[in-house]
Amino acid sequence: PVSIKQSGSWVGNKNIKAKASVRNMTLYLEFDLSELSYSMAPKTQRDTFPRTAFNLGFTSNGQPLKIEMNPQKHSWFYRNGIGTKETGLLDQTTDAKEMGITRTIEVSVPLFAFAKYPASQKVFIDVHLWQDYFITRDKPGKMIQNGVEYPTYSSDTLKTKLIDNVYSFALTVPEIYKSEIVCDSIVLQDDENWSPAGSDNTIWKSSLPDIYFAIHDMYGIIQGSSNVDKSTAVYTIGDTIPYYHYRAKERFSICVSDWDMLSKNDVLGYWQGYTDKFTNNKNYMLKFDHVHKFCFRRKYYGKIN
Repeated sequence: PVSIKQSGSWVGNKNIKAKASVRNMTLYLEFDLSELSYSMAPKTQRDTFPRTAFNLGFTSNGQPLKIEMNPQKHSWFYRNGIGTKETGLLDQTTDAKEMGITRTIEVSVPLFAFAKYPASQKVFIDVHLWQDYFITRDKPGKMIQNGVEYPTYSSDTLKTKLIDNVYSFALTVPEIYKSEIVCDSIVLQDDENWSPAGSDNTIWKSSLPDIYFAIHDMYGIIQGSSNVDKSTAVYTIGDTIPYYHYRAKERFSICVSDWDMLSKNDVLGYWQGYTDKFTNNKNYMLKFDHVHKFCFRRKYYGKIN
């Protein structure tokens, strides 16, 4: 566990308690919302605005924390609603929470987000948690921004700030190494046993897969490329994916998938190996599952902190 202190204000009876821990090279924060109740909203509008959302911002020594963003829509940060490529700030707004029902906010951040700090030294982090509006219970619509789906609401929100807390803790940053996986092209299997044509049967009647590739680390973090819609057997993807690791030699995986908007993505090929197998900036070709050729090179930057 990481020792965490809190300060701030809340109109309710008690502050929102928080705990922090580090495991599997990931920082986990959990905020206890069990004291949330409908009484938080103004009395005359409790039934109309029973939901709220929370904002989180990370700072150190009074300066907002910035992270290196993978600009692709399948990146870990975008999929988890953290940060934007415009600002690069380590911040987040939660989805709508039902007061009296939602019990916790859980946030996880991979430790490579703190790569700007020297290895083996303590960094003092503040997490600002605040709430400044209430939301109706109307059925939300959908909005897609930077490849991430967000809910939208038809009614106006009620602007009332009730929670403004800061949580402080110290974090020891590990050694962080950086590689980039530069994919030049992918050739899918196309023979009598399997073909891309007809492999993607969806409600949209498309018969060709929407392909992207992703890099998986040992700790459950996935960094993905953009997807190429309705791909034929041979195409150039031309994406560069950052891969952060915590030892010079570390296991990682490459996964090529068919992206589906409304259902689970189909895995077309999965490969696993070690970083030291690939010489810096040398061209390689892998063959695995339905991937006939995965042509790429690994750019190695070494230890970056």
